[in-house]
Amino acid sequence: MSLRYESHAEKFATLMTAPIVTGVQPHEIFPTMLRFKAMDLMTRIERNYNDHWEELKEELKLFISTW
Repeated sequence: MSLRYESHAEKFATLMTAPIVTGVQPHEIFPTMLRFKAMDLMTRIERNYNDHWEELKEELKLFISTW
């Protein structure tokens, strides 16, 4: 199998010896999960801190102790 691509009107071809995507590596899973869960929590805190601060504060404490 070969990979063909074009850049700046110049054509290239590369012989593929292995698949491009090999799957998620174990060392990548936890940092990615942490990042997405932190972004979700921060977004909810930003949107709801006026109305639900006590609940969000407890969730933040749990998040910090878990991760």
